[in-house]
Amino acid sequence: MKQNIKHFKKFTDAPEFHDKPHIVQRDGGNVIVIKVRAKSHLDMKAEWYKNDKPVKYTDRVKAVVKKDDKDKSGYQFLLEITGPTKDDEAKYKCIVKNSEGQNEQSLNLVFD
Repeated sequence: MKQNIKHFKKFTDAPEFHDKPHIVQRDGGNVIVIKVRAKSHLDMKAEWYKNDKPVKYTDRVKAVVKKDDKDKSGYQFLLEITGPTKDDEAKYKCIVKNSEGQNEQSLNLVFD
């Protein structure tokens, strides 16, 4: 009697991050951008959180999605804060999701 057993490893295709999130200042510090770079062959969406609560978008706080200029299969998920104040200091988390799963990254925004 011969047994033929195959093992299948399930691969999840949740989004992957290129690197750690980082902060970029524009317009002499008048705009702070939290940048997360992720890739997936499936459509992705991002959700931003401030101290574990969904970010409230305003004309001052915006979420932006751009194609990644360094990776054709990737995107940049940006949180732009114009005219940052002490109230913007917080732990920010970005959860990137697709139909296969999700991943998250976070950072603390602190002003000197």
